[in-house]
Amino acid sequence: MVEVKTNKAISYIVEDCRDKKTAVWKLIENGVSLEGAILYGIDLSGLDFEGVNLSEVDFRDCIFKDTNFKGAILEGANFENTNLKDVNFTGAVLNGANFKGANLVGTNFNGTTLKGANLSGAIAYGANFESANFEGANLRHTDFDSADLESANFKGADLRSAILYKANLKNAYLNNADLTGANVNGAKLEGA
Repeated sequence: MVEVKTNKAISYIVEDCRDKKTAVWKLIENGVSLEGAILYGIDLSGLDFEGVNLSEVDFRDCIFKDTNFKGAILEGANFENTNLKDVNFTGAVLNGANFKGANLVGTNFNGTTLKGANLSGAIAYGANFESANFEGANLRHTDFDSADLESANFKGADLRSAILYKANLKNAYLNNADLTGANVNGAKLEGA
């Protein structure tokens, strides 16, 4: 038996499940909303959350090997200090999501919306953020070393002390972004 608690104090109990991962998948298959659920520390590797609304879900300490969040709605989701290496977030809506201190190495955020998101201290070496929208996001001390940020929107974003070494910032929109102390050595800045 697995219990999933939501921020509305509603509990869903899944009978006859061998593990929490199966319980989560059964809830999604049966159309149960997981908005606001606390899924702390669950191994969700290999699950396909494409297009699913997972707003305000607490994913801290979850395991996400080969997990797909393509087109998912994850507004306000909490991924703080979580390992998201090589996860697919293509086209996901991540406004206000928390990725503070997360491992985002090689993760695909192509075309995502990250307005007001917190990626402070995250490691995003080699991640793909092409055409991502970081408007108003907290990107302080984020390591974007060798990341693809082509055509990304950083309007009003806080990039203080960010590492943009060898990052691809071609055609990125940097108006009103705070780049104080950011390392842009070797970055591609054509059209930015």
